[in-house]
Formats: sequence, structure tokens, C-alpha cells
Amino acid sequence: NTYRGLSQNGTVGDALSEVRESGYVDEYAIDFGGNIANTVMWGIGFGITDLSFNQTSAYSESMENAYIATADGTMTTGNAGFELTNYRNINGTGFNLKVGVIIKPINEFRIGVAVHTPTWYSLSSTSMADVSYSYFNPAAPEDRNNPLQGTEETDNLYYNFRMNAPWKFMVGAAAVIGN
Repeated sequence: NTYRGLSQNGTVGDALSEVRESGYVDEYAIDFGGNIANTVMWGIGFGITDLSFNQTSAYSESMENAYIATADGTMTTGNAGFELTNYRNINGTGFNLKVGVIIKPINEFRIGVAVHTPTWYSLSSTSMADVSYSYFNPAAPEDRNNPLQGTEETDNLYYNFRMNAPWKFMVGAAAVIGN
């Protein structure tokens, strides 16, 4: 019915938080283009994407003169430490289409229009966590229950999902002044 943390009057210690991330989004493009009488230039492209994201985040504390549990379930003062680590990995692929046209009605003026469809992704995510802990009672003899320590781990969580990037519409104009 109640919770009491590890800290009490006189508890000292250190905490550390760390996040590591890595990943990439690569796109492989298959493109075609053409030119009609040097007046209309067109292009179409099909993109295939490859995505990977990895994240590890950890939080740990190490305390002296902490309020700790003993092997028989009673509470006492001692040294405590724990580390919680979370792992996440997202992988997947996607595809998109890009179409564009540049019209040059006269040599000194150009108008361009392009449309990029969303990138449609199919992704898989995996995550898990583990926590390791150690409680040491300096007033008790050192044995298999002192320090009281262990590691607990969650099951892997898997799920698949789809994600779409936004549409892109672009219009541009250019003019040549003088030479």
C-alpha cells in the first residue's frame, strides 16, 4: 500500500543518464528523363528507401547510506545501485514516385513543376528493457544474500506498422537577364 524510495536523510550518490542513437535512411533511385525540342524537359523517378534506427537509453544510480531491502524482506541502511536499460530498433523499407517538368517557352525564361508522392514505409519495431540491481548491507555478513543482486529482463516487444511521409509540390521559375 505504500512506497518508500531508496533515499533517506544522509543518502549520497551519483546518477547517470545516457542515450545512444544511430541509424540511416537510404534511397535508391531509378530515374528516366527526356527532352522535347529543347522546350520541355521531363523526368520521372521511382525511389526505394531502406531505413534503420537503433536506440539504447540507460539510467543508473549508485547510493551510499540508502534505505534497502534485505533478503528476508526487512528494511535497513546500506549501499544500493541499479541500472535500467531500454533498447529499441526500427527497420523497414519504403517507396515513392517523383515527377517533374521544366518548360522553356523562350531561351531566357523557365518554369518548373514537380510532384513527389509520399514515401510509403512498412516498418518493424523491436524493443525490450532490463534492470540490474545490487543492495549491500554492511552490517550483515557477506554471503549469497548479501549483496542482494540480480537482473530482470522484459520480453521482446515486436510490432509492425506503416507510415507515410507527406506529399511535396514544387513550383519554380527562372529568368536570364542580359547575357
